[in-house]
Amino acid sequence: MLDYGPLTTTFQLFYHEWKVGQNKLSAVKTISLDAGSQLNSIRIDYTTTSTKATPVVAGFITREGNGIKYLDEVNGTMIYWEPQQGNVGITGIACLFDTPIEKMTEANGQLLAKTVTNSAHSITYYTGAVWNKDGTIINGKQWIQYVNKFKQQLKNPLIVVLN
Repeated sequence: MLDYGPLTTTFQLFYHEWKVGQNKLSAVKTISLDAGSQLNSIRIDYTTTSTKATPVVAGFITREGNGIKYLDEVNGTMIYWEPQQGNVGITGIACLFDTPIEKMTEANGQLLAKTVTNSAHSITYYTGAVWNKDGTIINGKQWIQYVNKFKQQLKNPLIVVLN
């Protein structure tokens, strides 16, 4: 645990070394959860024997049925509003990336986004979910609007100047 407060909780996960091709990787994942936000910040710092950027794929599983799939490679936004599953409600999930997206695709029942780490072998992305029975966001259109607004706020952060 790094922060455990009323506004932000931050913690780290450590991943032991594993082999990818001819290279070895280990990772430290820092996850920040902000009060009142549906999306969480995830930063992964890789230690690697490679001098090249590390390819990274993130995504989520889709359900059978007519869910809403929103893939925006240009803005690095991947959104899914799952189909209705009985009376248990509907979940919306999303991933937003700071690094340029090489490709977004649907394959084997998953939505996937491929990107690469920056020169420091790290990547930051945002992910989270919403449940329509919470009453805050109740349909796919609202979820897409929320995620796109969040992405715009990341691009244009609040700047405070103290005199």
